Amino acid sequence: MDPIDEKIISLLRDDKTMRFEELLSKVGYSHNTLRLHLNKLTDEGVILKSKLPSEGHGGPSFMYSAVSRPKRVTVARLTSHGCGFVEFR
Repeated sequence: MDPIDEKIISLLRDDKTMRFEELLSKVGYSHNTLRLHLNKLTDEGVILKSKLPSEGHGGPSFMYSAVSRPKRVTVARLTSHGCGFVEFR
């Protein structure tokens, strides 16, 4: 995990939930860099992304929170035929 991911996770630890805009102001990275890392961490099951009700014009707003245990873990398994991968959910 890289330093940007670690910084995001540390901000969301302890059941804190933050809007994208709030995270953006705290991490000090560009909008696109933060969005890229949040999407990656969400895909990996490390953080949760929740859509907020619309407040008028523009795109939807999202809240992010860390999970105490990732929901998806990929484990490499050695078999007599080589290496296989098993995904647990």
